[in-house]
Amino acid sequence: MRYTIADIIDASQGLLVQGSADSVVDHVIYDSRKISNPNRSIFIAIVGRNHNGHQYIQDAYSKGVRCFIIQEEINLSLLADACVIRVNNSLRALQLWAKQHRQKFHYPVWAITGSNGKTIVKEWLNQLLSPDLPIVRSPKSFNSQLGVPLSVLQLDSEYQLAIIEAGISEPNEMEVLAEIIQPTWGIFTMIGAQHQEHFSSIEEKIIEKLKLFKNCDVVFYNSDDPIVKTAISELDSNIKKTDWGKNEGAFLRINNIVKGAGKTIIEASTSEEVIQIEIPFSDDASIENACLCLLILTNHQTSKNHIQQRFSKLSPVDMRLQLISGSFGMTVINDAYSSDFTSLEIALDFLQRHAQSKPTTVILSDIKESGLEKNDVYNKINELLIHKGVTHLIGIGPEFILHQNIFKINSKFFESTSDFLQKTKPNDHSGQFVLVKGARDFGFEKIVRAFQEKTHETVLEIHLDALVHNFHFYKNKLLPDVKMMVMVKAAGYGAGSVEVASVLAFNKADYLAVAYVDEGIALRQAGISLPIMVMNSEISALDHLVDYHLEPEIYSMRSLHAFIEVLKYKNITAPYPVHLKLDTGMHRLGFEEKDLSDLKGIIKENKSLRIASIFSHLVATDNPEHDAFTRQQLSLFEKMAGEVSSDLGYKPLWHIANTGGIERLPESQFDMVRLGIGLYGVSANESERNQLRTVGQLKTVISQIKQITAGESVGYNRNFIAPQDMTIATIPMGYADGLKRSLSNGKGNVWIQGQPCTIVGNVCMDMTMVDISHLSCNEGDAVLIIGNIQHLEALARASATIPYEILTSISQRVKRIYLEE
Repeated sequence: MRYTIADIIDASQGLLVQGSADSVVDHVIYDSRKISNPNRSIFIAIVGRNHNGHQYIQDAYSKGVRCFIIQEEINLSLLADACVIRVNNSLRALQLWAKQHRQKFHYPVWAITGSNGKTIVKEWLNQLLSPDLPIVRSPKSFNSQLGVPLSVLQLDSEYQLAIIEAGISEPNEMEVLAEIIQPTWGIFTMIGAQHQEHFSSIEEKIIEKLKLFKNCDVVFYNSDDPIVKTAISELDSNIKKTDWGKNEGAFLRINNIVKGAGKTIIEASTSEEVIQIEIPFSDDASIENACLCLLILTNHQTSKNHIQQRFSKLSPVDMRLQLISGSFGMTVINDAYSSDFTSLEIALDFLQRHAQSKPTTVILSDIKESGLEKNDVYNKINELLIHKGVTHLIGIGPEFILHQNIFKINSKFFESTSDFLQKTKPNDHSGQFVLVKGARDFGFEKIVRAFQEKTHETVLEIHLDALVHNFHFYKNKLLPDVKMMVMVKAAGYGAGSVEVASVLAFNKADYLAVAYVDEGIALRQAGISLPIMVMNSEISALDHLVDYHLEPEIYSMRSLHAFIEVLKYKNITAPYPVHLKLDTGMHRLGFEEKDLSDLKGIIKENKSLRIASIFSHLVATDNPEHDAFTRQQLSLFEKMAGEVSSDLGYKPLWHIANTGGIERLPESQFDMVRLGIGLYGVSANESERNQLRTVGQLKTVISQIKQITAGESVGYNRNFIAPQDMTIATIPMGYADGLKRSLSNGKGNVWIQGQPCTIVGNVCMDMTMVDISHLSCNEGDAVLIIGNIQHLEALARASATIPYEILTSISQRVKRIYLEE
């Protein structure tokens, strides 16, 4: 993509309000935090429900961007030497530009839509067909009103096929995407309940999605779904409808499916041939996605031998970046299954955001199918690494060896993955953030295994996109100018305080709060620069608190005098920020109303103190039965905070609302709110909970399967006697990992293959036994403890406790893996 400003003005129907129309750009930026090649980029100020890109124009300008598309009036004098295009709607301008870009290319463009499987089918088609022709495809899950035009702008003359995803969440969105993509073939995946709340029926949603295919030559679909079949039959008669299914009339009839351990044989036939493939998966979703891909390849006239060979080598598609604790103090970012420029930029942004100021190493394989000349490929990689501040590069593959003189950063090169592993030790990268990113055939998962910390098979997956969604869900409930403090105490409610804090800083949280000084020190040492309030500022640690620019909660005369003495000892005379805690009914910590006169006098005498905030703690916001007491607290807080503030000569921030207060009591917001467990998708309000996303998934595997006969016992003290012959699975998770003993003997379940499996016998320290008599399982099969099927609240109820305790009880020996789309 290379455009002059004049070209963009023509395509976007914009007006040049400043600068030269001759400037050239080849990068589109919509997030000022993710800038590479600023001198060749254009920043588009997108206005959305939760954000306004115009607020970040100055940030992009300060980072070197000199071309902008805007839709609101701005102060052009602040962008003195920049080109600025004014449009009616920035997102629509981008879409129009992409539409015109698409019209320049005449090779096939395939569009994929549906509820489930879009990204999997796209990536599998790329795996299956890329040996034959260069393919450009949507990066990751870029399928929205913004993602689709960004995907289409990747089209270039070097490619011979484009595969573009399209997703919608509301009516009247698909026609816009259809005019941008202008697909020649249409691919319809599985239909499900996602975004159903915006449609009156499943039929309405299918009809909306099928608008993508109104000008296609061919549409591929599963005719076993009668609703889909009916809707597709009503498409224009000029569109060829090609189907797969188990029904007799299907173009590709599925005659037999034989599942094995981790693999499936699919026998199918057309009117001309019989074909059998084996895929390395056995779940129903993968089988359905494979059948759809098989239908497309038979119509693409891929040879039978190639079809059979390539399906057997299909790799899992994980569109998420994984952040994993490594050995020797490393942090490993696993993106070992893809290698292209767009996903490289995404991965480098993720690396930059989490590494902060720590040294970084990027391990890259040769880039394949880029559509560029080889020298251009590696020059572009070099520029990108330099701009993102990467300190070390390890290039693996013959092309890296051939082009090694291009790279200007500290670099090493190896012929192959095995060559690298033989000559490198993990402690060579101690203390570093290491991004591992490569094409599938390089087998970089071996590097990840070699580098990661050796822990047992139970893991807590933290979905950072879900966390960001929940953060913005609550932020959108705030009144104008109300700030957000986020609680990251108790290791971020078990999720990991440093990783969570990095994401919150990136998403513009105003304040963080921790329980103890050492938690705040850990955040500072990780490079977190946001203001941090320490809620239990132990007197013995106050000097360290000051050393790391942390801000103490002051809740008593003793703590106040102690902190004043620390400031004197350290010879600090400039006003130091502190937070005054008032007791309005919790009766835990805080100044009471009778203390205020003395408190005001001490503050007035000590100019080394600046009251950053005055706050209190609501007792029962989750329970409407206690709303009268809650309003009594609010009234007392307003009175006490007003009395303290009146003598200060300035207005500190007031805050009392917690997650429940944000949800139910807008009058409790004052100047700032404190978001706690709601960040992790937990709410006492069912309607609110349904709009939140699950952040943590606790998973393990089956260690061993045993057949026991009626009358035999399971576990300690023979507390469970089998009432009949049973199949029992042992999982490597016990109460030392955070699984409560109160779940023993039928009180709790885990989930295997989407089905509940009752805990039998006592939960042991390191292991638990469950009943799988109703399932056909294998050792090594996945087991879900907490996730989208068994929510945290359900496990807490079964454990006779609260979600807070479940989260914070998950042991540190349970490996945390951080995932981002």
